[in-house]
Amino acid sequence: EAVQLSPEKLAVVDGEQRFTYSEADERVRRLAAGIHDQVDGKKPVVAVYLSNCLEYYLIYWAVQLLGGVIVPLNTWLKEESLGGIFASVKPDLLFVRNAADVIALKASLRCADTAVFALKADPGELPVLSDLIGSTSDLPEVEIPPDSPAIIMHTSGTTSTPKGAVMRHADLMFNVITTITAQGFVPSDVHLLVNPMFHCTALYSSLPSAAYQGATLVIVSSSEPKHLLDVVQAEKTTTFLSVPSVFERILAAKDISSYDLSSLRVMAYAGSPMPVDTIRALRERFPEVSLHNFFGLTETIAATHVLRNDDVQEHPDSVGRLLPFIRARIVDKELCDVPAGTVGELLFARDVIISEYYGQPERLQEAIASIDGEEWFRTGDLASVDEDGFFCIKGREKDMIIVGGENVFASEVEAVLVQHDGVEEAAVKGMPAKGARAFLGEEIRAYVVKKIPELTGSALRRYCYDKLPSYKVPQKVVFLEALPRNPSGKVVKGELQ
Repeated sequence: EAVQLSPEKLAVVDGEQRFTYSEADERVRRLAAGIHDQVDGKKPVVAVYLSNCLEYYLIYWAVQLLGGVIVPLNTWLKEESLGGIFASVKPDLLFVRNAADVIALKASLRCADTAVFALKADPGELPVLSDLIGSTSDLPEVEIPPDSPAIIMHTSGTTSTPKGAVMRHADLMFNVITTITAQGFVPSDVHLLVNPMFHCTALYSSLPSAAYQGATLVIVSSSEPKHLLDVVQAEKTTTFLSVPSVFERILAAKDISSYDLSSLRVMAYAGSPMPVDTIRALRERFPEVSLHNFFGLTETIAATHVLRNDDVQEHPDSVGRLLPFIRARIVDKELCDVPAGTVGELLFARDVIISEYYGQPERLQEAIASIDGEEWFRTGDLASVDEDGFFCIKGREKDMIIVGGENVFASEVEAVLVQHDGVEEAAVKGMPAKGARAFLGEEIRAYVVKKIPELTGSALRRYCYDKLPSYKVPQKVVFLEALPRNPSGKVVKGELQ
């Protein structure tokens, strides 16, 4: 539809490469024809092990055009996890950057029928994507039922095989409408795509929403602040969706005032809690830009919450209110609804949850609970909602620490720690209390990455005493060079000792 209505509109930009909708469509169709020939006319399952690039965009749309399934591979995953994905999904094709992507190439050996193509390769190394785009075959019209799978997005994993969340075409269309509603996207937007294209925000929201509205997508592979600022200024991007750490680095850029960033109208963050001080700094630095917080899970077929610009000041620690057609509830251990302001487990109605984990239907069913004859998905996340409908995420259930019978949420202690000028990042977990403190059951341990070498644990504890009740103050502070993270960038607290 975008090609028909706006053939000369700029569709996608990647560095010096710029395609209108008609130019992108011509390349997508040729690539789709090449893939169609490669898989002998069946609907292909295509794995992609690439960082953000124009080729990813072309592969995405070619696979969708064929009614196939795209399997985005997180480039942070280890060989064991990737190998498990190949053994489970059995993709027909794998796209890599070149022969140096040995982790993905080794993992692909778990499926003998996977054909590998590189973006670039030395002669004799690997077949290349341009060979597929060079196809002269006619592209057949393919029927795509709404309930057919479009994407298998795998959950975060470290060594075990991640679960594959199946997004259907109907789910993607629902998320497009939800995304446009949440972020206020318009056809004249120029979207900055810095989120990894192997994540939900890029493939569920950015790519299909831009095409749905005939908007322009600017792809970048680096989140280095100067590069992002250069791109925003040069391309006059209007929307900027990313994770809190990227915005924090933008604010820390020394020469930010020298850039013309007046084109920006929406900055939205998700993926991890945004420090309140960072939100205030963004508001001060970009007073004309709408700030949004948004939230969703790999298992939800759409974003579920948004905190819109007008509410950011009063509810900076909230992920916002539920989006239209999304139903959620917060329950106690007996699955009874809790009063407003009370922390419990966050549940979503079954109809906004993926149809299945690929090849593991029982894994999803394990997380389904029946309440009053209706099915609900148990997220394992602790949350609260106030009387006005604003939700706050308190972390995973296992992140709740019980000190002397008092509940302490790791996230609230972490939020205080990162407000200290000398703290780069922090994680908090409960540890068994020992010795004279054993009667408390658990004690709080903080793991901190310093900004300044002279910062001490006692100074941090004094800082916390001024802002928290005494039972929420960490008993011990451990300084680390970096926090352990999984392939999605989330802190792996199980590795903190």
